[in-house]
Amino acid sequence: MHVGRSWFRVVKTRDIPEALEARYGRPGRRPRPILDCLVRTILSQNTTDRLRDQAFSLLTRKFPSWKKMRSARVSEISRTISVAGLHEQKARAIKALLEIAGDHGYDLSFICKMKPEDAYSFLRGVKGIGDKTAKVCLLFSCGMPFFPVDTHIARVARRLGLAGEKWARERVSKRLEELFDPRDYYSLHLNLIELGRELCKPRGPRCGECPVGEVCEYGG
Repeated sequence: MHVGRSWFRVVKTRDIPEALEARYGRPGRRPRPILDCLVRTILSQNTTDRLRDQAFSLLTRKFPSWKKMRSARVSEISRTISVAGLHEQKARAIKALLEIAGDHGYDLSFICKMKPEDAYSFLRGVKGIGDKTAKVCLLFSCGMPFFPVDTHIARVARRLGLAGEKWARERVSKRLEELFDPRDYYSLHLNLIELGRELCKPRGPRCGECPVGEVCEYGG
């Protein structure tokens, strides 16, 4: 929810979540089954939300059950999701995930009952699931204290001076987990993405409108 220019005065890093919520609101978590989240997040890599959703729709129409999708050839899955790009890579990751999910009756809810570090290790053990995909679904589906970092968040964090210019996203993620309260991870994750899309763009950032510009090294 966009509520206009933030009135909130940002003095320290810890004020950032509240300042962003003054502009964008505090989104509530709407968890979806973790297997569904994982497939969607794999499809989202290096593409838009619209193309991700289109690919997921095509995939679930072509294979109306996880079991049928699991038994499909990688090439079939790849052709079906080609609209989202990187389709061969994504198809292999989806296939590897479903091989494991099938062993658990396609119900991965047990992951949400694991210790966070064990759940993260379990997902990272699946070929094709990286740091961001694992953390997105553990945060979104399980409410676990992880801070996933995408292109927008990495850019904003570096400009704010919260992360080094050459830091890998995984290192940026760990730093943000150290800096902020876990209760703010979900809201802050979404609002930093919104900030990156609306104002803190790769080119021509609108620094004068930024609700956290007072603590930004790049804009200040």
